[in-house]
Amino acid sequence: MPAPNSARVTPTILSQASPANAFTSRQFLLKLGSRVIPLTAGTQLFTSDIPSLTAAASNGAVAVVNSRSPNELSLGLTNLGDRSWWATDSQGDMKMVEPESTLTLALGTKIEFGEIQGEIVGS
Repeated sequence: MPAPNSARVTPTILSQASPANAFTSRQFLLKLGSRVIPLTAGTQLFTSDIPSLTAAASNGAVAVVNSRSPNELSLGLTNLGDRSWWATDSQGDMKMVEPESTLTLALGTKIEFGEIQGEIVGS
């Protein structure tokens, strides 16, 4: 039980995307042309998935999905490649995703992986 005079904590939003877009679906999908890849915590994307990217590590992984909160409602896509991506959210705001940085997944986000463009969709 909470203490009788516990402080009220304001929730932290990890993305500028609205909470409705970020949390409506627990299952995100990455649409790459005609391919659709489920994005769940721990999913790795390789150069075979996105051939326009080069992995920084020898295992060939160019991105990994991770949980940014204990309840897994907020997932992020971490750039494991050797160059930046560009992401555009559903409001049209662009953001550079540099190597080793993480993009919070939100429905409608478009990501330019070099010559290949993907979009975050829900199931």
